[in-house]
Order: sequence, then C-alpha cells, then structure tokens
Amino acid sequence: MFTTRLHSRSLYTLAVFAVLGLAACADALAPLPDPSAVAQLDQGTSASARRSEASTRTYSPTSDPTATPTDAPTTVEPTFLKFASWAPPLTTYDTSFTVVVGTSKTFYVMFKDWAIPFVKVEIPSNAEFFDEAGGSIKKGTTVTVYVTIDRVYATVVFGPHGTGFSKKNPAKLSLNYFFLDLGGRMPSDVAIWYQPDALSAWSSQPTVVDIDMWWLVIPLYHFSNYAVAY
Repeated sequence: MFTTRLHSRSLYTLAVFAVLGLAACADALAPLPDPSAVAQLDQGTSASARRSEASTRTYSPTSDPTATPTDAPTTVEPTFLKFASWAPPLTTYDTSFTVVVGTSKTFYVMFKDWAIPFVKVEIPSNAEFFDEAGGSIKKGTTVTVYVTIDRVYATVVFGPHGTGFSKKNPAKLSLNYFFLDLGGRMPSDVAIWYQPDALSAWSSQPTVVDIDMWWLVIPLYHFSNYAVAY
C-alpha cells in the first residue's frame, strides 16, 4: 500500500539527517539545497497535499519460508529513475557490512558532503535469516552483506544473492528520493521495484512514501536487486 504523509518542511528535517550523517561518519552537516532540489521538494509537497487518499496495491505473500516480495511478477517494464544532474556522488558505490544474526543493525550509504543517506537497511534483532537454499541461519552467525549501487540509475544490488528473511520478521529497506530526478512526477507515483535475479522480471513493491524524510520504504525479504522506478 502506498502511504503518503503530509508534512511541514522545516529545519527539523535537515537536523535529523544531520544526526544520521554524523552517526554514519558523514563529512559534515548538509549544505543548503541546490535550487533544483528545492523546486523538486516543493513540487512533491504540493502534489502530496492534493492527494485525498493513498493508492493501494494488493500483496499476498507465498508460503515460501523466505517470502517472495510480491504475489506475482509484473509484465510491465519499469522506467528506472536516475540520480539528478545536480546530485552529489555517493560516498561509495561498492561496499559491505556485517551483521550478527540475533542483533540489530542499521546501515547507511551517504551522499558525499551531505548529511543525507541514499540507502538505509534496518535489520531488527528478531529478524529470521535464511540462506540461499531456504535453511535457517543460526543466531550468533556473522553474515557479510554486499551492496553495489549504480552510478547513474537508482538501483541497488544486495548479496549474498538469495539470502533472505522470513515474512514474519523481515528487514526494512529505505531509498531516499531527495537527489533523484522525478521528472515532474509526485513521489507517490514512484515505488521500489524488486528483481530476484538478472533473468527474472521486475515487480513493483507496495511502497510507503515518507515525504517528511524523502524515503521510499519496503520490507526487505531478499538480498537481490532493487530500484526506484515507475
């Protein structure tokens, strides 16, 4: 389900991101936004205010222990969003982080010189890990998660490929659209799309749109391919 929350854009928002940036070893507090960024954010704000209710998408997870994100792949080819021409580079495009099964972990990939992240992965302490074969990964096991981000398109590849979480206790993936080129669209017109592997179709995921913090948010069931698209 798409859920759009109205907001009052204020210094509070950038202050929150500043705290996140410091926590993730960002270089400095965010500078003032580029005029193009401000125009895009204002457009998203007014567009959100015009929406009377959220759009809905159906979601029926399968009985697979690692939970397929959508009930069936879509035949619609997605249009992938690009980073805006005025967007700063990311601090990294190819990285990894470790998580110990049974402990919580939050991971960020930041924009360089900005206290704004593009990727946020939140793994709760009760997340149930499964390996590629669907077998449960025991608590206390250290898992290394690989993250690769495209330099042009807002696409992210996670590995180890096929590793995932139970539908009862998944992780959470957030992608930030602050520096994306929306092409005049409302934030609620885009979503996070999922591809299980390079040979499979992409499917649009039920996405929460958080206009307070410019996040697109979905449950994270698999370490696979994700993108912001429409």
